[in-house]
Amino acid sequence: MNTCTTITQITKLPVESTDIFSYSIDIPQNQHTEPALNFDIAGWIIGGRSPVLSVEVTHNDFLLTRIPVSLERVDVAAHYPGMEHANISGFRGHLNTLNLPKNFRITLQAVIGHRTESKPLRIPFAHINGIHSGLTLSYIPRRQPLLITALGRSGTTWLMRLLSGDDNIASVNSYPYETRIGVYWMHMLQVLSSPGNHSQSTSPDGFETGLFNIGSCPYFHPAFLENLENKDVLHSWFSQDYVRQLADFCQRMIDQYYDMLPEKHTKEKTRFFMEKNLGGQIPWVSNNIYSSPKEIILIRDFRDMFCSSKAFNEKRGYAAFGRQLANNDEQWIQNRYRGAKRLVNSWKERKDTAFLLRYEDLILKPEETLVSLFGYLGMDPSYDQAERLINISKQDTPELQSHRTTHNPANSIGRWKHDMDIETRDLFTSIFGDVLSDFGYL
Repeated sequence: MNTCTTITQITKLPVESTDIFSYSIDIPQNQHTEPALNFDIAGWIIGGRSPVLSVEVTHNDFLLTRIPVSLERVDVAAHYPGMEHANISGFRGHLNTLNLPKNFRITLQAVIGHRTESKPLRIPFAHINGIHSGLTLSYIPRRQPLLITALGRSGTTWLMRLLSGDDNIASVNSYPYETRIGVYWMHMLQVLSSPGNHSQSTSPDGFETGLFNIGSCPYFHPAFLENLENKDVLHSWFSQDYVRQLADFCQRMIDQYYDMLPEKHTKEKTRFFMEKNLGGQIPWVSNNIYSSPKEIILIRDFRDMFCSSKAFNEKRGYAAFGRQLANNDEQWIQNRYRGAKRLVNSWKERKDTAFLLRYEDLILKPEETLVSLFGYLGMDPSYDQAERLINISKQDTPELQSHRTTHNPANSIGRWKHDMDIETRDLFTSIFGDVLSDFGYL
């Protein structure tokens, strides 16, 4: 089955003329269908008081691509003769939908400011809704993905340790369970299958000198296709066969890797490979290339997560979990909110297919929680199996001792009530109030 993408609606958002004087989205058009999992985005945009530096395309606050506003537009300059920068107000880029839901909405936002400014203004100005087909592949994978989507210090290591004892699930049983080989190949697929992006990814000039990275194919680009007699054939090949063969390769490599793990993972009954997903769009890639992927969205009271992160940093003697990027705890809390909001949005988008797992339930009622999870995975919902996995995982190790920041897991629940001072509690509630409420922690 050929792949395709259809644009169903383009919505212009209200903007202040002092920010965005005027703009036009020339491509795509409403109800346009592209025989590919990618489509062009092109048009022009003029800032009100300051120039528009670029157009960013986002989904769920995740940056998909950044398109420079630098193309010559003589027609726009002629229409607005008094507007500075109108002559170079054009933009054109390409978007891969492989890392988007089949029914998607993306946002276009203008990045406004002078190139010397450290914090330019970002103004959303349009939504583009569409539908894409996903991929139908010839290769039939032996295992389906089981992704654990979570933020740091929310219990992923404990959950991975629990589930790795089940014979249905292949995983790299090595603390701290950070080998994400499947995520790597799915990420590679979304990068290599994307149309060329000369400003952000591989340049057609000198790419062979970059021995440590590779990006999207620079020749899957209008600059190298539009003047060729067989441009339609080549564009179709890049958009169809090329993408499917890349996906087949990535799935084969994932299977072969897990085939070489210890004996239990090579048995026919192994149904999943389990890995952490620490953010980004990988679950959508998984949904678009696998027939029955599974995802556990693991949540924990964000206040406890913050206290655990802070204690773990103190225990190890260096800053991590974003603290190294902040000047103080207040800025750290503000920065962590963005990841929490993305997690909430991910759950809202995928709540019909993903399993929401609360850390608190996993610790306080593990048997009941695991049995419910087994049902979601299509496995035998056995209390005996749940108890077996719990008993195996309880075997203490030096690695687990170094990973913990409380004497036992139950003490980690509600620790914010005694670890946070009143001022930090109030600050956290003011910033995280909506996401705490969304997950029932307020």
